[in-house]
Amino acid sequence: MRRRQNYVKATRTIAIGDLIELEVKNEGGTLQGLVIAEVVGQTLDRKSGPPLVHVTPLAASRDVIRDCVPHNLATPNAIHLCDGPAEGISIASDDRHIWRVKQWRNRSRASVTEDWATVIHEF
Repeated sequence: MRRRQNYVKATRTIAIGDLIELEVKNEGGTLQGLVIAEVVGQTLDRKSGPPLVHVTPLAASRDVIRDCVPHNLATPNAIHLCDGPAEGISIASDDRHIWRVKQWRNRSRASVTEDWATVIHEF
């Protein structure tokens, strides 16, 4: 788990165009796979809710995940990078689906060599 100072540093350095790798778990907490996504925006104003990073998925380690997180720049996926356990964080929204993400890391394009993720080099 990230220590608080690592979390703050990591979330403050995320910028549009960055790649992040996200762990995807089901409602029961079982790991389903990984997604590599490009950051396309952020909502950091606390008055509008929890801080969100807006991403468009570029690659997923499993088809079932790819179907859940569509690649669509018109309606990017909103994620909340959790500072601790994702369970119990209320981020409900009537107008969008928000993913709670506990495990994630920044990636450079050059570091992406996994077979399932090499498709990102086509973008």
